[in-house]
Amino acid sequence: KETVESLKPRAAEGQPCQGFEIKTNKGSYTANRLVIALGTRGNPRTLRCEGYDLDKVRYHLTDPALHNGEHVMIVGGGNSALEAAIAIAEIHNGSNHVHLVYRGDTFKRASQKNNEELSSLEKAGKITVHRNTNPAGITQDTVALKPNDGESYTVDNHFIYCMLGAEA
Repeated sequence: KETVESLKPRAAEGQPCQGFEIKTNKGSYTANRLVIALGTRGNPRTLRCEGYDLDKVRYHLTDPALHNGEHVMIVGGGNSALEAAIAIAEIHNGSNHVHLVYRGDTFKRASQKNNEELSSLEKAGKITVHRNTNPAGITQDTVALKPNDGESYTVDNHFIYCMLGAEA
């Protein structure tokens, strides 16, 4: 997977931009034009529970490496959610406690590759998957989870990433 490490305009002091220099984990590139396609990610769906507006609740994962030895929860069931959970579980030699919360029982919207990686990490105990479950309340240190057919329970938590798609 190629990720952008830096992006700089090419221009002499006081002169108009002459393109861009892009550095990734796999190499360096130059381009005359740059298109940033965000789709509808600019208007993410939010959680509908108490505490959804706390600072620890995020809607975009920028850098999994920011988490080291933390309790991190991902909410969602598509490729973005699985990829975020996988990345956070694998960084820093697996030091994070990762919980993936999904309202359904299978991740049918995610790719086969992501499903296979998730399954492997779940079996290895690196990701705890909470199927048929929704967040019911968030505090500074915990998240209450409510299974579709069971009693609520609480897990320790430092950060939540909501990968729920976007509002149209």
